[in-house]
Amino acid sequence: MDKFNNNKKYEAFKIPGQQEFKLDGTTIELPQAKTIKPTPSDEGLYYEIEYDSSPMPGVGRFVLKSQKIKEPEKDEKRDLFMQMREIARTHRSIYDSSRFFNQRVQNNNAIIFYKQGIFMKDFSDDYAESKAFSQYFPCYQMMGYEQLRTYFTWRTEVRKGNVTDISLSYAFIYIYELLGNIGVSDPQDGLNRLMSFWKAFSVNNKSIDKYVLRWLKDYHIYYELPHSFREFVDTNNLAEYYPKMVDTDDSFDLFCSISKYDIRKSTFYTDDYIELIKDCFNFVIEELKLTFADCGVDFDESIF
Repeated sequence: MDKFNNNKKYEAFKIPGQQEFKLDGTTIELPQAKTIKPTPSDEGLYYEIEYDSSPMPGVGRFVLKSQKIKEPEKDEKRDLFMQMREIARTHRSIYDSSRFFNQRVQNNNAIIFYKQGIFMKDFSDDYAESKAFSQYFPCYQMMGYEQLRTYFTWRTEVRKGNVTDISLSYAFIYIYELLGNIGVSDPQDGLNRLMSFWKAFSVNNKSIDKYVLRWLKDYHIYYELPHSFREFVDTNNLAEYYPKMVDTDDSFDLFCSISKYDIRKSTFYTDDYIELIKDCFNFVIEELKLTFADCGVDFDESIF
């Protein structure tokens, strides 16, 4: 019964040190863990922070003291750009660049572009740096601060007649302005500026050619100009770009001028065979046009 006596007092028993038994039956004592003594409170566990003056104004030796925040310098150009962007924010339909392929979105973005263009039509700049820009259907709203300053600085020089090469998207924005008669006195002035810019810019970059040639026709349709488009084409020697407006007798010379091989320079192109060669040429072209038409393809559009 003694073993169930709860009042029985037990003597403390010291646990022996760790031992390791070998295969031969002998034992060895393992090293005992060292007892860590408590560190007195005066041996460096605390760090004292001094508040004192320092050679650096407004900064203590260890603690940053409060300083008066300086207001940033006023940037009037940045403020002007913000006002321009506000035109898009206050428009009845929110600007959308993610669905630029949608016709409704294009029309809406065009309205915003025109309003912003009118707002910035007299602005000039002299930004010393340059920032590249590349976008489909570019507009002001897509450009950052550095890009806006780059564009308006470049436009300032273009308006002075100094046309230099630049990111193609900037060139398209300037063309859009001219098509919308932004920064011009009248439609005729806009046409003159468009032609002048096209000729100067295409020296370095001909990527705009096919677009400008199409927009020149649209420009004449939209604006009431004192001359016909045919007169404009003849005056500016653009007949090679508009073959449908060229007489049949002139089409042979047109194709020879734009072809990689000019048959007029052939040894067979003599006075005795000129008419024969031209007749054969016209016959082949007419047959090609009929064949293209049967396939639903416009011959002139596919060639030019």
